[in-house]
Amino acid sequence: MTHSFSSAPLCSPPDGPLTRAAAGPPSATPFHRVAAPAPSWARRALRAAAALLLPLGLSAPAQAQEKAKMADQAVDIVGVNTHLYYDGIYVDRYEDIIKPRLVELGIRHLRDGNPTGNSRFDTRVKELAGLGMKFTLICDTRFGVASSLTASKDHIKALNTDVNKPVIMVEGPNEFDQQGGSMTVLTTTTKDLWNIFKGDGATSGIPIAGPSFANTASGPRNLANVFPDATNYMQYGNMHCYSGGEHTEGRVGGGWGISFDDAYSRYQLVSKTDPMIITESGFRMSTDQQGHISVTQRAAAK
Repeated sequence: MTHSFSSAPLCSPPDGPLTRAAAGPPSATPFHRVAAPAPSWARRALRAAAALLLPLGLSAPAQAQEKAKMADQAVDIVGVNTHLYYDGIYVDRYEDIIKPRLVELGIRHLRDGNPTGNSRFDTRVKELAGLGMKFTLICDTRFGVASSLTASKDHIKALNTDVNKPVIMVEGPNEFDQQGGSMTVLTTTTKDLWNIFKGDGATSGIPIAGPSFANTASGPRNLANVFPDATNYMQYGNMHCYSGGEHTEGRVGGGWGISFDDAYSRYQLVSKTDPMIITESGFRMSTDQQGHISVTQRAAAK
């Protein structure tokens, strides 16, 4: 199952004025039409509205300073989770399903593991980066993915020698609490990840997101209890929120029986004022699972 996710530097692109190429005189585009003078009644109404807004601090000069953003930047809000080093469909149908659909979507951001010693994975990361996609990679030494965090760092360092520099963010262990992982071990891992990456000039500039939790209700609190200064070892919070087939804006939108706002606040016990990214969210579109009602593709797309 593929989930959408957002990456913080991608969700918060730098502000800048909305600009257009000089394509011709004002009459060449409706956006440059010059309106006729407003009738006197309309001018009086506008002055009255301005008088109402001024006590609220919404002065005309302040409004004029608001900067617009390109609509194209909305594409940078979303991403897709992939498993490029997996077998099955990632081997048999990569060329005719996986890669073409990613290109067709126009997606720019992918999230995956960080397996060392997997040449197929490396080739695909570089290939997709050449097609305009960037990666957030999970640094996790469990399950034989990497022998150590240093090996993870060295792998990302090697990937980014590619001309397209595919890796733009790394994150800590994925849902460490799901397998009953010790919060003390997660504390050590989070600190080590930070020190190893920030201690190498070639990787020190890559932003680091904190570890994710399967249980949005208890996971962040359990880590915060033993690691109160965790925010010093991450630059972004990292949420997973599955609403279990219910409305994402509803009472269980944050998963585990809590709302999205509640899940957000609970992760802030760990990340404090750091910006937040959501690296997993979505719906089951096959068979039901306890706590996860399946929905149609049309419903999931909404």
